[in-house]
Amino acid sequence: YCKGEFSNGAKHNLQSSYIHLPTLRFQLGTGQVEGSLELSDFTNPHINLALKGNSSLSDLIGFTQSNWIEEADGTIQFDIAVNGNLNNLKSKQGFLDTETKGHISLDATDIVFKKGNKSIERIQTDFSLEGKDLTINQFKASIDKSDIVISGTLKNIVPYLLSEKQPLVADISYKSDYMNLEHVILPIPAAPNTNSTFALPENISVNAQVTIAELVFHEFQASRINGSIHWKGKTIETPGIQAETMKGKMVLRGTISNTANGNFLIASSIECKQTDMFELFHQCNNLGQTAITDKHIRGVLNATIDMAGEWDSKMVCNLDKLKASGVIHITNGQLINYEPLEALSKYVNVEDLRNLRFADLKNNIEISNRTIRIPSMDVMNNALNLNIAGVHTFDNVMDYHLRIKLSELLAKKRKAKTNEFNEEETADGIFLYLSMKGPADNLKFSYDKKGAREQLKENLKKESEAAKNIWKKELGLDTDETIKEKKTDTDELEFEQE
Repeated sequence: YCKGEFSNGAKHNLQSSYIHLPTLRFQLGTGQVEGSLELSDFTNPHINLALKGNSSLSDLIGFTQSNWIEEADGTIQFDIAVNGNLNNLKSKQGFLDTETKGHISLDATDIVFKKGNKSIERIQTDFSLEGKDLTINQFKASIDKSDIVISGTLKNIVPYLLSEKQPLVADISYKSDYMNLEHVILPIPAAPNTNSTFALPENISVNAQVTIAELVFHEFQASRINGSIHWKGKTIETPGIQAETMKGKMVLRGTISNTANGNFLIASSIECKQTDMFELFHQCNNLGQTAITDKHIRGVLNATIDMAGEWDSKMVCNLDKLKASGVIHITNGQLINYEPLEALSKYVNVEDLRNLRFADLKNNIEISNRTIRIPSMDVMNNALNLNIAGVHTFDNVMDYHLRIKLSELLAKKRKAKTNEFNEEETADGIFLYLSMKGPADNLKFSYDKKGAREQLKENLKKESEAAKNIWKKELGLDTDETIKEKKTDTDELEFEQE
């Protein structure tokens, strides 16, 4: 229904002709729309259209012939206005010169997608369009048990959608009481060329403030997540995201850069505070390895880990390029039924090895070239205190050097004996050096001559320096005597004074 006037204007030709319909009504499916229309200059028509109304989503889906959404229930309400040259509306670039504004509210339920088996229980949106910018007054979604709440502004959204070279700048707030990432990963129509590399668009800048009360993904669980994310072109970074997880707290900082071949370069710093080791391995799928799993490890971890690596477009890590370094501190730790330790059964009771407990463990760990490098560290435990250093490859091949105090080893193997003065015989200060090499299921032990020689040299140097200091301090002597090492014809080390 319409009511208005038509005239060929003062010049009585197409250029001066116009149509003025101050009252306009029509039905869109079961919905009702009303508004006004002005059309002038029929040679180069100018349109001024205002529409206000509602429609059912099922009618709208049929009208637009969507190839993504199968069906949806609910309604859409709108109040929009368009003022510009009618010919401009025929092209994307021309639409940019058209004045547009409006307000749209959507309440949709039971949204079913044509591809995949995902669905959305409900979406409620309320946004305003003013010129080139879109303001999200409210966006709420319920997907299975997950909820999403978004608000903010999308600047230059209309030019961005209509032109490949136009930038989009977004400033948004994201909140959720409960988020299961398995729920919210929705089907996206496949690109025509499925072999093309994945590329983040260069003309997008997003500043997002994120707050999530509870996050779940498979076994991973985190709560009280908050932080900020900045996306600018090919790079996404976060100055800090905090979360309570694995019975402790975690802080993540880092950057993700999209390369020309579609891969991702990721550099991050992770700080763990009072993290439960069992939960860490269990929730993170045992960190993608099977050597030490959640069945073997217990304890509390405090650590700062820096990591850099490359992932492909399917987020599979290139282990050859993975590098990491970190300072770790484990308290109240346990290794339970860890089979490689049973290789030490010739030195220690095997039952102690099956539940190895250590109160405190600190070290710096490095990872590169598919190998974990462990600097020298003391491991104080219930079975046998020792010093250990070495390397452990991703293929579970070990090369460790062990230093064991002989007095402790003897105490484990037999009861202490007394001499004629009723004093216990000990071997304090004497160490046994062992080399442990091979795959985890077939470790070989041997006497570590190199380790013994290096320790002997270090001890003699310390003793020499101590003796010199005593002579100078107590006797007032000034001597340059030092202890010098030399090799004999049999390649054995001896020491002499000079």
